[in-house]
Amino acid sequence: MPKTAEFSFSSANGVNTVAATVWEPDGPPRAVLQVCHGMSEHIGRYRWFAERMVSRGFVVAGDDHLGHGRTAPSAEDLGYFGPKDGYIHMMEDEHRLRREMEKRYPGLPYFLLGHSMGSFLTRFYVSRHGEGLAGYLCCGTSGRNPLVKIAIFLSNVMVCLQGGKTRGKFLDRLAFKDYNKHFAPAVTGHEWLSRDTEVYLPFADDPYSGFVFTNAGFRDLFRLLDTVTGRKWSNKIPKNLPIILLSGDEDPVGQYGKGVKQVYGWLKESGVKDLSLKLYPGARHELHNELNREEFVDDVVAWMEKRMK
Repeated sequence: MPKTAEFSFSSANGVNTVAATVWEPDGPPRAVLQVCHGMSEHIGRYRWFAERMVSRGFVVAGDDHLGHGRTAPSAEDLGYFGPKDGYIHMMEDEHRLRREMEKRYPGLPYFLLGHSMGSFLTRFYVSRHGEGLAGYLCCGTSGRNPLVKIAIFLSNVMVCLQGGKTRGKFLDRLAFKDYNKHFAPAVTGHEWLSRDTEVYLPFADDPYSGFVFTNAGFRDLFRLLDTVTGRKWSNKIPKNLPIILLSGDEDPVGQYGKGVKQVYGWLKESGVKDLSLKLYPGARHELHNELNREEFVDDVVAWMEKRMK
């Protein structure tokens, strides 16, 4: 059985305390994998994946982002990352977690995996702090959104009209109204996450999952996506950083593969040397919670092992 420990560290915003979890193998670890979770969820939803990775000899660590899970001071703070630059603070918190884990496990190969919104945060991260990583796994990501500038403008308007901490119901409909239309029968509204009902039914009942971002939270999300769009972003990535893009070809976040291929193209054009992409037929958004999740784990381990050599 893996050993699980919880710890905390001070956020880059100078205000909050970030809650984190580490899963450790019984024997000597082979490498460290830092997991960056997605929007409106928490690192606890990655326990199954973490335990599978620990069984292969890896240490797995992750935090609950600002405005998420145990890090949010109250239910009212869920989906709120601060009055200004919350997405930057979230990204820098990932760097603080990495530094803590590097102190605990000096000399081990260090990998970073980001899923969904966590893929945006980690795309931002590797453009700032990518040096020294053994590899970066980008899962469930998105390509260019042509409406992102308009979304930033609208979120600023909503912050001015309603306040930053007000639930962004209008912005939520704007961002996600079409995600579940592709899947029938659509009972819970979360069918786009996975083909496995055992995954999205508990998601609907989890108070730390599925909440609506605040107006300011949506503004941070849209600014983050804009920051990691195009060659202006990919040109900042270290050319020697191994990167793999992993997504389901039925994932609406990745525009059913089209957006993921677009991100691959930016990185390829920018000269990233070790770059690969895999789309899983029929899989939806959460590969680590999909029907073929064992295949996903095998692929992640195989890719990491090659970079460890």
